[in-house]
Amino acid sequence: SGDPSSDEDEPRHILSLALQAEFTEEARVPKPILNFVADSASKMKSVGIRRITFLLFKKGHAPKYFTFRAHSNYAEDPIYRHLEPALAFQLEINRLANFDIQ
Repeated sequence: SGDPSSDEDEPRHILSLALQAEFTEEARVPKPILNFVADSASKMKSVGIRRITFLLFKKGHAPKYFTFRAHSNYAEDPIYRHLEPALAFQLEINRLANFDIQ
């Protein structure tokens, strides 16, 4: 919207967490991450967290990324799975939002 005062209400902070973890199935978000996001959603909203990204790493393996966005009430945004958020932005991955990506 063109109203500058409404921009102040929009969440603007980004939280990135890197965790050393055992990897799970490729197609599933690890349950402890889902539990953390569900338990923290109202707090993240109150402090203006726009996006939270979890980076899971294990020596000798490619990192895994899971991104949750405020606009979807901190549900995982699957089009960004395993993509570093800045790279996803540069690739304009958001253009795929209207497609059913498996």
